[in-house]
Amino acid sequence: MTPTNFLNVIQGNKDAMANIGTGKVLESTSGDRVFIYFADHGAPGLIAFPHEYLYADKLIKAFQTMHSKKMYDHMTVYVEACESGSMFDGLLPTDLNIYATTAANPDESSWGYYCYPQDKVNGKHINSCLGDLYSISWLEDADKANMQTQSLQTQYTNVKKRTTKSHVMQYGSKDFTDNPIGNYEATYNTVVSAAPSAIQVLMDRILPVSQDSHGHAVDSRDTKLHHLYAKLMTETGKKTKHHLALQEELLHRQKIDTIFEDFSKTLNLPKDGKARVRTTTDFECLRAMVNTFNMECGDLKEYELKYVKSLALSCQTGLPFDVLRHALMKAC
Repeated sequence: MTPTNFLNVIQGNKDAMANIGTGKVLESTSGDRVFIYFADHGAPGLIAFPHEYLYADKLIKAFQTMHSKKMYDHMTVYVEACESGSMFDGLLPTDLNIYATTAANPDESSWGYYCYPQDKVNGKHINSCLGDLYSISWLEDADKANMQTQSLQTQYTNVKKRTTKSHVMQYGSKDFTDNPIGNYEATYNTVVSAAPSAIQVLMDRILPVSQDSHGHAVDSRDTKLHHLYAKLMTETGKKTKHHLALQEELLHRQKIDTIFEDFSKTLNLPKDGKARVRTTTDFECLRAMVNTFNMECGDLKEYELKYVKSLALSCQTGLPFDVLRHALMKAC
């Protein structure tokens, strides 16, 4: 699962996917409706794959290629990731017949859900958040909805109401949001009230929790920390091991904080944590800065991704790239 393979699949590039996985690609036509759902970590201008990142400019270019190749009639895209709005805000044209919703606006984290201590399945703590607030909101909404009558707009309204820890957003073409969700999330003639879905079976096994309480929601940037804390609390025979792991993670986070404090101070970057990363971001510069961090400072993981905003803002200073790169290397 890489950004390159993903883009080749959705653009129907069969030659590029030969001998990779199943080799299958999207073979849709102008008469088809396409639904894409992505869930992982994210940062301003990018979404994370296991070992690489997909940047917003590359994703939008792929969508434009799909449109020019007449690979769909309408396309709906749901994205669960921190700062996921930055993948489309000011970037996704409204004339591509693509409707996108995101878990968060361009400036904020998304949130894990069904986290410890509400992480039990069959009476056992999983020690991990079982979903994301935006994702479980639309999945559970789809579980109980009449797929043939509930509209995309109604689902957006329902999901936005439940997702109170971040701002669910809409982008692109909104003139077909009166279409039923069954056009995208299932076959149109889906028989409602059939056998319970796998998602519903799983949810039925989880400890009941109050949907008005968010004590079981965790900022996605803190999911690893919460995971280590959960293991410390539930695996009592390994407390020393888990305590050391938790302490190590806290020290690592302090190190990352210091690196970016020094970097931002050197370049006099805005101190406001909500300083908007403009849609005119130089993505070539951003890619190069992310690569510099990975080579010189260590991999950008879920906590480090919160500071991609600083890298993006540095690319807007007008300073030569060598100056930016040197400042980051020095901070590391």
